[in-house]
Amino acid sequence: MTGGAAALSRAASNQQSGPLVYMAPRKVETEEEKLRRYDRVMEKLRKMMQHERRLLKVARMQYNKELASKTELEILLKQAVDKVKSERKQHKRHA
Repeated sequence: MTGGAAALSRAASNQQSGPLVYMAPRKVETEEEKLRRYDRVMEKLRKMMQHERRLLKVARMQYNKELASKTELEILLKQAVDKVKSERKQHKRHA
């Protein structure tokens, strides 16, 4: 072999065969394993939905409570404004 051919031979022997990242061999699942995995996934999704529903319920309750408190504050503010208006009218009459 000449120098160039030897270098090519070494480069070819250093190359890896197959992908550069690890890929686990595919596992062949039986129908029973597929059904068990499906059941586990469905149960996990069911629990996630229940949890999200609870969070939504709490968020809605907090939102309604916030709306009610704003309404209560608006009522108090309107009462205060009306009281000041009536007091000003009384002062104008007596002045």
